[in-house]
Amino acid sequence: LDSPSFLPCEFENDKAFTLYYKYGNRRTLKQFLSRVVRKTEAIAFFKSLTRVYMDAEENHLKTEHILLGINSVFYDEEAQQVSCIYVPVADGVLPVRPLRLFVKEMLVNTVYSDDDDMTWLGNVIRYIGRNRNFSYSDFYEFLQSEEAAAVFEKYMFTMYR
Repeated sequence: LDSPSFLPCEFENDKAFTLYYKYGNRRTLKQFLSRVVRKTEAIAFFKSLTRVYMDAEENHLKTEHILLGINSVFYDEEAQQVSCIYVPVADGVLPVRPLRLFVKEMLVNTVYSDDDDMTWLGNVIRYIGRNRNFSYSDFYEFLQSEEAAAVFEKYMFTMYR
């Protein structure tokens, strides 16, 4: 699949089937989270991660085959683009980790900037808690509304400073 949502992959089929993923200048999620994250960065990251799942569905890929972990999710901060590893294996081989739960874990384990209003964080946690039947497109739209609110808030702060 030629998509920025997934790392390019090559395979070797000698004695064992081996997959090689090229991550280029992307940083692992672990590296991204090793510093203080601003609200706008966090929202952009979550939007891009959700877009990965939307791309998978649009291309008829099984979202259960997307690896979610601090060393298997990559982020290009400049392009604000998440890239994930997609593992083409038989169903049931990989442990399923739903995006909804992964995002919830990330939300509570990220160190956020003290300068940011954290209302958005509560809004996202409430959204996830209330929407057990998680729709990727609905969550993406919700994140867009939070991003718009953040931009408006920043604009108002600079106008009346």
